[in-house]
Amino acid sequence: MRRSDLAALVLLTALIVAPAAVAVREAQDGKRVTMCANNLSQLYKMQMNYMVQYGGPQKLMPVETGEAFWLKLSDRRIRLIDDSLLDLYQCPVENVDDGPGTCDYRGPAKNVNGASYGDGDPVGADVDGNHGTGRGGNVLRKSGDVQTCGASDSLWSLAAEKTIGGNAATPPRIRDDQEETPKQRQAVVVIAHLAIAVMMFNEFNGEMPRSLRDLVERPKDAKVWPDGGFYPGGRIPKDPWGNDYQYEPTKREPKVWTWGADGKEGGEGEDADLTIEDIFKGRGGKGAAPRLAANERNAAGSLKTVATAQADFRSNDRDNNRVQDFWTGDVAGLYCIDNSSVGGDSMIKLIEVSVALADYAPWTGGLTVMDVNNYSNPISKFGKRAPKAGYWFMAMKEDKQVTANGGNGDYRQHTGGAKEAVYNTSRFGVCAFPADYGKGGTRTFIINEGNTMFWKDTGGKPVEAWPTDEELARDWKKLD
Repeated sequence: MRRSDLAALVLLTALIVAPAAVAVREAQDGKRVTMCANNLSQLYKMQMNYMVQYGGPQKLMPVETGEAFWLKLSDRRIRLIDDSLLDLYQCPVENVDDGPGTCDYRGPAKNVNGASYGDGDPVGADVDGNHGTGRGGNVLRKSGDVQTCGASDSLWSLAAEKTIGGNAATPPRIRDDQEETPKQRQAVVVIAHLAIAVMMFNEFNGEMPRSLRDLVERPKDAKVWPDGGFYPGGRIPKDPWGNDYQYEPTKREPKVWTWGADGKEGGEGEDADLTIEDIFKGRGGKGAAPRLAANERNAAGSLKTVATAQADFRSNDRDNNRVQDFWTGDVAGLYCIDNSSVGGDSMIKLIEVSVALADYAPWTGGLTVMDVNNYSNPISKFGKRAPKAGYWFMAMKEDKQVTANGGNGDYRQHTGGAKEAVYNTSRFGVCAFPADYGKGGTRTFIINEGNTMFWKDTGGKPVEAWPTDEELARDWKKLD
């Protein structure tokens, strides 16, 4: 790969790696249209790396009507279009009068690899202010050829119907439900660019950067380093509120976000967190996308503290029953249990009271632990039960894998004469699920004594039993 090509790609502009067979009919602004057509065809023919709406490097055409298509690759002169995020879907055009990134590539309507699509059928189109709005544009055929059409051409109308499900001159907003402030829009653009730069670093160096600084200051072990680094300008900017952008290296996808105006997790309005996932997975009501993602992160974090509390409970015999066991009666007990044999207010408080109050199924009468003065208080004593950041928590009842193996999979096993209601010396399971599915969150999280968290979209339903190994591998995803 030529160094100049690499530099162009890293600067978030186009990388044209090889000529493609393109059928182009010149229009009034011929140079620009030809460049857009070439980019569109080469993207389709997989001669460039690109990102689509749902994140990550892709090797197949997107298949979502009016949603998933190529992310904009351009430089810092990015402009917002109609106060929306449409610019994130613009093509990598360079050396044109209006600056880089002037085409919105759209489509396709469904899986273009199906038998219903012939080589001449349109599978994509660009719609933009230069030659899209009321003036036609480029139409991508399944064969990879691109034809430039006028607004009245029948092929343009067909492309609009097949690729975006409507009028190609007025493409849909990326997130109708999301009303961003100017600062949030600015942050979204930078987050998208940082994510692209991270992916490009990984593409050429075989690993994710350890920090965002690695994008502008060459690490000693970097195999490839273009002039100017992987992020334009030679420095990582602050977010619009003067805080650092956050980054977590993962094996598959970049995690880039800002905590918002308040500089801390959670919040509403401008205080809401903005992540790369929010950009590509927006859904819900006003401000719902950032809130939803923040709720899910909050729930996962709280569930992790429950697992930590269980380990503490077992190793330190927090209930003084002389048995190293987990607390499997409910979640609230990890806060409410009083381990004093002389009475008094001495709850163990291994979790936050907000998590305890978010127990979906607490034993409201309290659980006898050992003696009359050593018990779990009713959670109602400490406040009104309510979801924590949109999520309920619940102790599971069974390990289905143990049951499948012929054992007793019940988590809540009787303790004989130990005067404790239930315990389990080796296993526990807890889940966190959204209280208002689709608005407060969509993912359900589970964790057990293995301290590995998994997630799945259960439609908002709680999980009462730990899945079998087969179910876990087939239906659940490990949370990195």
